[in-house]
Amino acid sequence: MQAEAFFSAIQEGNLRLVEQMLQSHPGLIHNQDKNGLSPILVAAYRHQPEIVELLISHKVLIDVFEAAATGRVNHVVRILARRPELATAYSPDGYQPLALAAFFGHLDVMQFLLRAGVEVNSVSRNALQAAPIHSAAAGNQVEAMRLLLEHGADPNACQAGQVAPLHIAAQKGNLQMTLLLLLSGADLQQKTAEGKTALDLAREANHPEVVELLRTEITKRFRSARRLTAPR
Repeated sequence: MQAEAFFSAIQEGNLRLVEQMLQSHPGLIHNQDKNGLSPILVAAYRHQPEIVELLISHKVLIDVFEAAATGRVNHVVRILARRPELATAYSPDGYQPLALAAFFGHLDVMQFLLRAGVEVNSVSRNALQAAPIHSAAAGNQVEAMRLLLEHGADPNACQAGQVAPLHIAAQKGNLQMTLLLLLSGADLQQKTAEGKTALDLAREANHPEVVELLRTEITKRFRSARRLTAPR
């Protein structure tokens, strides 16, 4: 029950209570939640930076997943110098360090991992079957996505449900990311398992700027295709 209360405090962003509980029971830092996640990863996923810093200060050694998710590039470098195979290991929730860094937008960690030769299109070991580019899209991390694309990420890769990065960007209303994907060759006609295009998703989510961008690009590509196929 104590561990459960500890994780609840983290999820609720109750910094004072988390600190009090750690002072009374330092061993709580080594607990895992029901999904096998450490307190640090739970705080990171909940976007609680102050709690992340507090938790890290109470842990002697953080692992490669915690380091990648919190942007500790020096820790990532030191860990992989000792155990290089961890660069492609999977966290308890099924993500590799590159995907975690992409979701949180830690470009320095990503650059190190990519220079080390980590596979840019590797898929997560969970129900989502997501590549790092999907993690970047889910995290609204435009620069992380740009870096992945520069290193050969597939703009049309599909995670579970036939969901491509363009679908995620359009549904979130991220205009800059949508434009980046279009410039990188994203397929406008690609459909999810439910038969929806990026344009459909942007309309449903009421993102008029993204809708206009997609409609304009569809028209431009249609006209270009007609010119290429027109008899001469």
